[in-house]
Amino acid sequence: MAADFFTVEVWTRRGLQRFIVLFFIELSTRKVEIAGIASVANGLWMSQIGRNLADAVDGILKGKRYLIHDRDPLFTTKFLDMLADVG
Repeated sequence: MAADFFTVEVWTRRGLQRFIVLFFIELSTRKVEIAGIASVANGLWMSQIGRNLADAVDGILKGKRYLIHDRDPLFTTKFLDMLADVG
């Protein structure tokens, strides 16, 4: 499974706004899952995403062994430790 971010600019009532989209791709099937969309991404947002990903019942990473990601600073140490703790 691979993870990455991209930005989207959307016209809203307040004008043009930029949103950050975190998505995951299952490499074997090319299935794309959007994990979150935020106007401001920070460590708290990533911690919540980490909890959602590691959920034993509904987590996107359930049954996966590897996660490939870049060195984006949003992949915080706390986020990576949380994923490592659940295996």
